[in-house]
Amino acid sequence: PPGPNLYLSRIDGSGVASILQMDPPQAIFMGFSWSKDGLWVAYTKGNHFSGPSAEADVWKMTGTGNDRINLTPDSPGNDGFPSFSGDGKHIVFRSGRTGDFEIFLMNSDGSSPRNLSEHPANDIFPAFSPVKDQVAFVSDRDSLGSRIYEVYLMDLDKNGEPMALKRITHNEVQEGHLEFSLDGQWLFYTTEQGGICDEEPMVKAIIFAPQMYGEIYAYNLISGQTLRLTHNKWEEGFPSVGAPIPNP
Repeated sequence: PPGPNLYLSRIDGSGVASILQMDPPQAIFMGFSWSKDGLWVAYTKGNHFSGPSAEADVWKMTGTGNDRINLTPDSPGNDGFPSFSGDGKHIVFRSGRTGDFEIFLMNSDGSSPRNLSEHPANDIFPAFSPVKDQVAFVSDRDSLGSRIYEVYLMDLDKNGEPMALKRITHNEVQEGHLEFSLDGQWLFYTTEQGGICDEEPMVKAIIFAPQMYGEIYAYNLISGQTLRLTHNKWEEGFPSVGAPIPNP
């Protein structure tokens, strides 16, 4: 069908099925997140890479593409990049409804949204720990106007209110696209801290624009150890950890 399509398959590539199709002009979606029980997928629909006032919403659907629900239908800003809590009761997401990008928390049915970050800087790419009341995100709050994004970790109390905030990286380079391991001990992210490892690939930007500095790293939240997981001249981004897929 016309427009982009989202497909579901087994890990070996078999059983391919289209579960989401969109026709122009609204054919833009990204930022997918499985609930930890594998029953739901949350995603962004709209101009997610535009400014805070652009129209984009957080949606969810079943893992088979049914029961699609817009969770932020009345928001005046750019909502996107959702991530489920471990128990599936909450979703953390990025929102531009305040005029800048903030990290928001809402119930998984879209009710009771609240601002967790409340900072004039841009806070983006949130990820919810699968085992703790803990949210990771990237922010340019300490970059002194240079728009350099570093990784931060925020603890929440049992009511979902923000508590301690810790800066994880101090690389003075771009970081983004966060994801926790299933045991909550590792945080995966894309970063340019490895520098340039080869010449920029000769690829037309109209096809795609590779970032020669994008590599996947893993940070251990217990020991503080950092591991580099990829090493090549191509952009690596959006790491994702699998969830159990229920049988239809």
